[in-house]
Amino acid sequence: MVGGTLAGANYQTAETFDPANTPWLLIRIGDTDITQSGEGYWIHLSDPFDWVVTN
Repeated sequence: MVGGTLAGANYQTAETFDPANTPWLLIRIGDTDITQSGEGYWIHLSDPFDWVVTN
């Protein structure tokens, strides 16, 4: 989940690609949405944050 993946990060918004959402092709996701391998995310942070992703 986004909330667990970004635990400790001070983020305002998280978005992912959505081909049906024109014209920007992005959709805002929340704390309970699930992050998935192979997907792209745009995350707006207000403070530096080291995000380590392991597989």
